[in-house]
Amino acid sequence: MGIGPDTSVTLLITMGDTPERLGGEASFAALCGVSPVERSSGTRQYRRLNRGGDRQANAALHRIAHTRLRFDPRTQDYNERRTKEGKTRREIVRCLKRYAAREVFHLVSPTQSCPRHRGSGDVAVGEVEMDDGLGHRGKVTGIATNRPQR
Repeated sequence: MGIGPDTSVTLLITMGDTPERLGGEASFAALCGVSPVERSSGTRQYRRLNRGGDRQANAALHRIAHTRLRFDPRTQDYNERRTKEGKTRREIVRCLKRYAAREVFHLVSPTQSCPRHRGSGDVAVGEVEMDDGLGHRGKVTGIATNRPQR
């Protein structure tokens, strides 16, 4: 829920031509700027989001998190539970963005690889299921190649 066509295309672009270069979901989260960074002040220890990474991907994950907060009952229950635990809204959104990045990473994985031919390089195809929260569902397919830039 919350992954529309614009958001899914942005995240596919962030994945890049060679999604194999990403070692796992943690490296994708760092690439999107949603990996946690330890932050301490006095006796209080907490985490904040990494301010680096692809800002467009971070904005896409932000839209996903806020759409889910508004429309998804599971996310609303999660929000209530974490609020009762004493978490701030900012901390809750940070966790939701990381969860969304994890989910997207597992959805957008290369599904097939074609052999090299005529120097065109390897081709990987990834699919993202999208749902704009208003009942419109579908799939967006992204094609990535590792062709050398000319």
